[in-house]
Amino acid sequence: MTGACSANDRSWDIRAAVPADADALGRLHVRCWHETYDDLVPTALLARFSVDRSREVWTRILSEPAAHAAAAVYLLRARAATDPTAPSAAQHSALELSGFGSCCAQRSPELAARGFDAEISALYLLRSRQRHGLGGMLLRTLVADLIGRKFQALSLWVLEANAPARAFYERCGGIVVAEKQDVREDGTLLETAYGWPSLEVLREHIGTPRGAGVTSA
Repeated sequence: MTGACSANDRSWDIRAAVPADADALGRLHVRCWHETYDDLVPTALLARFSVDRSREVWTRILSEPAAHAAAAVYLLRARAATDPTAPSAAQHSALELSGFGSCCAQRSPELAARGFDAEISALYLLRSRQRHGLGGMLLRTLVADLIGRKFQALSLWVLEANAPARAFYERCGGIVVAEKQDVREDGTLLETAYGWPSLEVLREHIGTPRGAGVTSA
């Protein structure tokens, strides 16, 4: 296992998201977007991605995952005893989420035709939680979910200009399998797809969830 994909899982909790998490997840998503993309995407595009819009999207996904490519969403937070910002379990609510990840069946016909039957649709951490191996922890959880549902191969899209994210996926064994221009009303985004032809090989590379594992909601 590479160090870039390692973390002390016992200090963290990951659980499957439920519809009641849509508000907290929407707020976290917008915060992560601004921290990640403020210097990478047009300002108008960022401005349009509001908490209300994000909450609405996650409410739909969490309420009807089967209608959204069999999506599964996981939330990451530090255990209260190890996080000085949350002195008690009661205070350590969903509003202090540190990151999240989601995976689903492949939505790109082109990538599906090449054998990539699953995808990671989102993987975000607050900037203060980055570079501690937590992205690897979320990735391990998503990979375990997909393997458990009999998917075989994985891809994901990342903004071409997002060098830290690209470096992370390359350390975790991803190879570039496609590129595209995402033309939107507020500008054009250049994106790169990373792929792993075998989820089992990826799991061998990054390991399996340890310690806390995944808890129920």
